Amino acid sequence: MQKINHDEVAVVMVTFNPKLNILEKTLPQLQRCFSLVISDNGSHNVNQIKQLLSSTRTAKLLTHSQNLGIAKAQNEALRYIFKNLKQIKYFCFLDQDSFLTESEILKLCQDLHNLMISKKAALLGPAIKVPFLGKQNVFRRQYQLVPEIISSGSVIAKQMFIKLGLFSEELFIDFVDYEWCWRARQHGYHVFVDQNVFLKHQLGWEKAEIRRGQNIIAAFRLYYVFRNCLYLMKTKQMITAEKKQWRKNLLDQAWYNLVFCPHRWQRFKMIIKGCWAGVKMVHENTNQMLTKGQISTKSMKY
Repeated sequence: MQKINHDEVAVVMVTFNPKLNILEKTLPQLQRCFSLVISDNGSHNVNQIKQLLSSTRTAKLLTHSQNLGIAKAQNEALRYIFKNLKQIKYFCFLDQDSFLTESEILKLCQDLHNLMISKKAALLGPAIKVPFLGKQNVFRRQYQLVPEIISSGSVIAKQMFIKLGLFSEELFIDFVDYEWCWRARQHGYHVFVDQNVFLKHQLGWEKAEIRRGQNIIAAFRLYYVFRNCLYLMKTKQMITAEKKQWRKNLLDQAWYNLVFCPHRWQRFKMIIKGCWAGVKMVHENTNQMLTKGQISTKSMKY
């Protein structure tokens, strides 16, 4: 069995105005053990982030003058690694406020390597542990087949990006990780969770951000949630058999935000704007495909 080495693994992290006290705890171990590439989306404290990385050559900070969105920021990091770090074979994606230990990252990469051979796996992620909520997505099997996972904590082999492409930059944020999972599944690959590894996610959460057992997301995120979900639903990038469940998920999301969350009027406006933007994206995508002759008017269904 091939053993995965440290120099074959790169950790990719996107930052946007991160809490420095968290990075001070997580970055030292990551940059000591692996190649670490941070793609910063125009943070106001980017100089402080740079100082945290100044003591090692194994870390690279890519700075962007504005917020490019998580998809493009991740892709910029991947492009840098493809070009400059030829030895890298596996990528581990971490949010700025989540953490995996050295041994956990190596285990995920090793397990992914084995699952790619035996189960045609595209990516593998840890189970999630969120403060105040305990352990989430705990399964009976060690390697549980799932429809999609969040990118934080997940590991993907370089060869899968070569086969399936990078992340979809038009989504900006939200559903970026899910869309890649669905793309992999549509090409015959599988998505797994390793329940023996738990991601310490959202290290900076506070109890005030949890309501009725669910995290309260920022109001502006609802724009992207509804826009991207509707867009992926209509452009067939979402698994067809699962569209009904995602329609229900959107309704549940709207109900939760408009009944139980603060700033309800602002959340309502973001939902409406997101729905309208999703419809516009579908029409723009359709017009582009018609212009390129990729579809005919007979195949159009709304």
